[in-house]
Amino acid sequence: MTVPSVQGGRDAVIIPFPLHKARRDLQELEDSVIKPHDGASVSATTELSERAHSVAPGEQVWEAPENVPPDRAQRRARNVTLHALASRGQSRSEIVQRLNSRDVAPEVIAEELEALEGSGLIDDEALARELVEKYAIRGGLGRRGVMEKLRARKIPDHIIENALRMVTPEDETSALRELAISKLRSVESLAPNVARRRLGAFLLRKGYSPGEVYPLVSDLIR
Repeated sequence: MTVPSVQGGRDAVIIPFPLHKARRDLQELEDSVIKPHDGASVSATTELSERAHSVAPGEQVWEAPENVPPDRAQRRARNVTLHALASRGQSRSEIVQRLNSRDVAPEVIAEELEALEGSGLIDDEALARELVEKYAIRGGLGRRGVMEKLRARKIPDHIIENALRMVTPEDETSALRELAISKLRSVESLAPNVARRRLGAFLLRKGYSPGEVYPLVSDLIR
């Protein structure tokens, strides 16, 4: 499914989160929420297309929120969320923040969240698991580093903690050692005390605790 750019550029491909959801789920959701005044069904894509063609270059897309009809407010909210979901998965709080920044009414935000969560297009638990895999399992970040990344995405702490259970202590120890050995090559020509300091600082920045880092550094650089 594509949504025309408001500046008239190339169409953006909507890849809703989570990625395993079929595109028909998104279309069914749009059709169920967005309807014109005469009651006939219309898709969000058609609405966005008409709106994009009516906007002159440099003109603001969003209009003042006063006296906005309910169906138009819903379409405005859907426009915002579709564009957000086109770029990456969004947490619930990120969607709320984005809609608030567009002066969308609280009751419209609540309706939009219910629709998105009901279709699986926003799911904080699934997003947290995906990000833990990205940052911890594939990226080699320590527990503290992963938590900082997920908190920046406004995912609640209890959901982060549950997602981090995917990473066992053995996984984290292995990732730390692998990361340290790969970095060791760039400091091994330095004096031992300098090499230990730089390697330790690097691993701490990656989110590993001092209790994990310093014994390993001392073992690798004698």
